[in-house]
Amino acid sequence: MNTKNFTLRLNDEESAALEKLRQFFSKNTDAAAVKFAIKNFQHYYDRTKKAESECRRQEAENEKLKEDIRDFVFSFQGLNKHLP
Repeated sequence: MNTKNFTLRLNDEESAALEKLRQFFSKNTDAAAVKFAIKNFQHYYDRTKKAESECRRQEAENEKLKEDIRDFVFSFQGLNKHLP
């Protein structure tokens, strides 16, 4: 097994982010949080990409609905102009 040991120096902002990772992953140590993040990176990356894709699809669908509603309102206003 290829192991790698290293020292990680973090500034205050990075240290605060690491603390949030520990809490998010429910890990007791910094090392455990970093290892978990590394081991599970692909899973979270894939989930993020899937969520982004779904968001883009939903935004496109919402834009289409807005166009359809606008067209309907314009048509309805046009009909109202011809009614007594």
